[in-house]
Order: sequence, then C-alpha cells, then structure tokens
Amino acid sequence: MAGTVKNGQIQLNGSRRYQSYAMQPAVALLDSGIVLEAHVDDDQSAVIVTSGTLSPDDPALIDWASSTGLGGVGLFNTTSCPALAADGMEVVATFSGSDWNGDLLTHAVGRICP
Repeated sequence: MAGTVKNGQIQLNGSRRYQSYAMQPAVALLDSGIVLEAHVDDDQSAVIVTSGTLSPDDPALIDWASSTGLGGVGLFNTTSCPALAADGMEVVATFSGSDWNGDLLTHAVGRICP
C-alpha cells in the first residue's frame, strides 16, 4: 500500500496485490522514489528482493522491475526474517536461515542501478 504525507498525516491509497505466494515482507523507500522489497518465497528456501519505482502518474502504483533471489545455496526450508537497508547507492539485505551446522544470519550487499 502506498500513500502520501500531507499536513503531518499519512494518506494511504488503495491496496494492490503484488505477490500471491510470499511471506514476511520488508520494504525500503529511497528519496529517489526507488522502492526495494524483500520477502520469503512460498517454500521458505530463499529471500526474493525486487526493485521498483513510485509511479509519477498514480501515487498508489509501484512500477516493479526485476527480482533477485538470495539464499538457497546451503540453506534449506528455514529462510526467514528478511530486512533491508539502503543509502541510495548500496543496499544490504539480511535474513536468517539454517544449514547443517544450525541457525545462521546471512547477508547480501548490492548496488542500486539507476
């Protein structure tokens, strides 16, 4: 759900379905209008990160672009708790998972491409 801040209040617009098979979403919104979204996929084996931009024509619409899968290698069916942080050029995604040695915290670092 996207919205705007006006007179110190948040005005939310209509909700739109983005993904039908996902859990535990995390979102980062950058000053440039870029939106980063991470979620756990339906079989809990990976975190999917998708970028998009706020639509200049419709404040309730995000124009989604490509997705990237994180995790999966060495992890199995326990990926959870995605979180995102970004500074406008770089993005860090963290999430928890398990391997044969037990629980672990995993991270991925990437560059935001205009």
